[in-house]
Amino acid sequence: NYFQCYSVEDFTGYNENMIELTNRKKNLASLEEESYRKDQLKFPTRHQTSRGYPFWNKHTASALLREDEENGTAKEMKPEQLWKSRIEYQDFPLAIYEARVTSVRGPDYPSTHDITVFRGGTSDEPIAKRDQSALYFQIEEGEKFVADSGYAGEPEKIVMTQDQHPQDLKEFLARCKNRQETFHWRLKAFNILGGRFLHGKNVEHRMELHRMAVDIVVGVIQYDYENGHPPFDVC
Repeated sequence: NYFQCYSVEDFTGYNENMIELTNRKKNLASLEEESYRKDQLKFPTRHQTSRGYPFWNKHTASALLREDEENGTAKEMKPEQLWKSRIEYQDFPLAIYEARVTSVRGPDYPSTHDITVFRGGTSDEPIAKRDQSALYFQIEEGEKFVADSGYAGEPEKIVMTQDQHPQDLKEFLARCKNRQETFHWRLKAFNILGGRFLHGKNVEHRMELHRMAVDIVVGVIQYDYENGHPPFDVC
């Protein structure tokens, strides 16, 4: 038997560790849900977005569009035709875009992990010796950022989707992350950032120019946010 290669003590220790880890995750999920509920009381869900439209994730058009995509209807029609095909779709304009870019950092070498950029250094480095301009040091006490699993390891600073979270909290976190992805899409919509960056004399010079290009594009996007084209609301 394969398992006879291992002692009972090993399995017992592993089981105890898993129980402890699971309990920690449950406690963390409970605390995060409690914070979410408190924020809901401070910022109750509105009936319309800041642009005067219904919330897509709660509207019947969302389920209908999923149905039209699954049965192939959406692929057979042009966007305007599809929009006109259901009265529910017409509650929304053909294109739907309080928004503010809070932090831009980089560029960093491709081998640098996301969590290392966030922390301003590796976990082995003393906090006092890390880059104090990193986002890690800009988060006030009691605040948390929503992020994906690439930022695992900082539960005091980052909220990630957990199996133990209730469904409405999972959906809220998903919308937060999806909205961030729309910002990434806007960056890449500019040709200078949409492909390989070829400007500069050497690596350091290219990174300097790349940062300048990103800063300029982010400024344009922020201006667009404030002048009629914000990203979608999350609550």
